[in-house]
Amino acid sequence: RIAASYLIKHPDNLVEAGKALENRKVSSTVERMFPYAPALFETKETPNIGPENADVAVIEFFDYQCIYCMRVTPVVETVMNQSQGVKFFFKEFPIFAGTKPVSAMGAATGLHVYQTFGPDAYRKYHNNIMASAHTFATTQRNFQMDDFNLVVEKSGFNSTFSDKEKARYESVISSNMQLGEALGVTGTPGFIIMNMKKPTAES
Repeated sequence: RIAASYLIKHPDNLVEAGKALENRKVSSTVERMFPYAPALFETKETPNIGPENADVAVIEFFDYQCIYCMRVTPVVETVMNQSQGVKFFFKEFPIFAGTKPVSAMGAATGLHVYQTFGPDAYRKYHNNIMASAHTFATTQRNFQMDDFNLVVEKSGFNSTFSDKEKARYESVISSNMQLGEALGVTGTPGFIIMNMKKPTAES
């Protein structure tokens, strides 16, 4: 009763306590990500762009059929052009694969382009697919596989790969889905920004 009476008379203390609790929750969420840093910073299978000795990592979980991912792509591109000492990781996260074929094929082809042609080619592929898909979405047309294949071809790539490559890409995508689930990524785009050299709650 004494505590309740005090808080009624001094509500500012209750607000401050709420802020402190929220900060603790955020800190706890961030700290929960630390064990996953090696998977987030993985470079062999994950398309990534930026210096090897980067101070900061920006990790994006995305789907080529996500309208919000399409809209944010030019923003990410601008940030990439303006940022020094930042490494960008692109986690193929096709949450619409069950209903939209381009979702799954776009992810697999992205990994194929990265493995075969390198990061600059991947960046071109990624931006071209997102821009084309966004054009279709804004005109209320479905971005079908034929449309997707045409964009891939015009970009100078292909979406044809061996069964061994397909199995490899499916494994990477499956790992991404599990990683996203473990980190609480429930939709796209999902961004995580971390200090690469010393990932801590304070940094």
